[in-house]
Amino acid sequence: MLCAKIVYEPNLIREALGEKTEEQYKQIIWEEIKKINQALPIYKHVKKIEITTKPFAKTTTQKVKRFEELKTVS
Repeated sequence: MLCAKIVYEPNLIREALGEKTEEQYKQIIWEEIKKINQALPIYKHVKKIEITTKPFAKTTTQKVKRFEELKTVS
């Protein structure tokens, strides 16, 4: 299953989409992902998204600590 964790900057998303709840932002993003999924083969479809304002855990060289991030995915 392909999942996407999306980290957003609250001020930028408010400017682009207006004042909404996190659930409304998630719905808007999900609609865009559905459009993208139509152009992809089935095995590459994003099946689940998680949106958050909390940045990814990173190493000192600014690489994402994938194994730590996998622990936080619900």
